Amino acid sequence: MQAAHQSEEGQGPRSLAQLKRVLGGLTPGTVPIASAKRLSTAIALDGQHFRIGSIWANQAFVVRRGQVNLLYVHVDYKNYAQVGRRIFAPTLRRDFDYDHALGRAIATELGFSYVLLIRVPRSVNRAHGRYERPTPRVGVNLKKTPLTDARIFRKMLGLKAEASVTSTAAYDVNASHNPPLDDDQFRAWAFALGVDLSAAPPLGLTRIHR
Repeated sequence: MQAAHQSEEGQGPRSLAQLKRVLGGLTPGTVPIASAKRLSTAIALDGQHFRIGSIWANQAFVVRRGQVNLLYVHVDYKNYAQVGRRIFAPTLRRDFDYDHALGRAIATELGFSYVLLIRVPRSVNRAHGRYERPTPRVGVNLKKTPLTDARIFRKMLGLKAEASVTSTAAYDVNASHNPPLDDDQFRAWAFALGVDLSAAPPLGLTRIHR
């Protein structure tokens, strides 16, 4: 599986090892793509959560683990793209969307309040839209912090969905898709999360102690 080429100059071959150190062992199969509660997200990541400027934390918040800042937004928060541009490392590219890793309608159907925000090529984001309609919910969902499935993994790598990795369900809530990443895939995934070694950390974050 070839990842779309998305990395910035600050994430070239010489900095790949440093990029992996910064991510500190995080992989697509360990980063929650949604959560029912803020605190559950911080606990799952073994990180700390932060308020963003004057934005209420029940609308958007950051979980920081080491030098990585992951942005989560409420499913009903309208200004998610604006806060994404504020938190994510800057990029010169203009053909990218700031959007939800897990479709908002699916998250709502499964009982999740917050969704991880990612940065993906606009054409790829549009192509995944057809797969992000909720399917009838069966049984009770006991997951607090769901993980990446095969389709969302492709979305994070900047790749369109394929029939071979989709099913009749919009999302596999029991998934933990965590294949080994080659160098290009790792860079693409880090870029999707907004991680860039050359960028300064976001400003205006205040730690939440509860």
